Amino acid sequence: MDIFKVFHIEAAHRLPNVPEGHKCARLHGHSFRVEVHVRGEPDPVLGWVMDFAELKERFQPVFEQLDHRYLNDVPATGATLART
Repeated sequence: MDIFKVFHIEAAHRLPNVPEGHKCARLHGHSFRVEVHVRGEPDPVLGWVMDFAELKERFQPVFEQLDHRYLNDVPATGATLART
């Protein structure tokens, strides 16, 4: 079984290493569409892979780190939503 949930993030950044005068050197924003997929065998009792409320809860730290942020200040670290 495969389920997914779509999240939307708004964030700003600039590209400091582009040639002088390049428009992307200026601060600008983007809208991001993030699709999180969960695949696995359904729980034999519940009948689902994961509760959508749990999926949203697990994504929340990533959302908080990125939404309405200046991406140049966000540390370049990997994020994981692995189930424990």
